[in-house]
Amino acid sequence: MKQTPLKAREINKQLAHYNLELSKKDQVVLFQDEDKKFITVNKEPSFFYYEDQVVPTLKYLQDHPVLKKITVDMVQ
Repeated sequence: MKQTPLKAREINKQLAHYNLELSKKDQVVLFQDEDKKFITVNKEPSFFYYEDQVVPTLKYLQDHPVLKKITVDMVQ
């Protein structure tokens, strides 16, 4: 598996869709195999590529509220 260090500003362009911005101090590494690519931020798996789009991992979503919240009231 090939490891490529990235600068935060390189990945920030792709994360603009999520209104998310990484700091310059964050250690960002792209791990790339023949058919898989994922990105770690500070040694934590944070994003993966799906159909050439960056998607946050479930672990990242649990730690960082990125997506909009929807509350459904189901009173009977």
